[in-house]
Amino acid sequence: MSKKDGCEIARKGFTDTDRTALEKANNTIKKMTHYGLREETAPSNGVLLSWSNGARKWIMGQSRIQKGESLSLDANELFLPANKETADRILACLQDLPLYKNSFEAKYGRM
Repeated sequence: MSKKDGCEIARKGFTDTDRTALEKANNTIKKMTHYGLREETAPSNGVLLSWSNGARKWIMGQSRIQKGESLSLDANELFLPANKETADRILACLQDLPLYKNSFEAKYGRM
């Protein structure tokens, strides 16, 4: 199944909360164009996502982030202000990390 197909299937079960979370996440991802660490404070409870070049997808971490928690995020990490269930539903529809297009895996094939 292609990523596009997976997203179309996932969208059928979306709630309004899912649509809002997806839009906000994709707007943030579009701006993730620089390497290096960045500091953030979680504005709400949420989850941490990491981009995998090899798998070419976002992967959700196991830990839950609490509102007010200080985060040190790498260029391939995203704080998603959503619960685990919302994150699970929207993962297939998140856009690729912009930095991926210049990666070894993107240029020469997946590992």
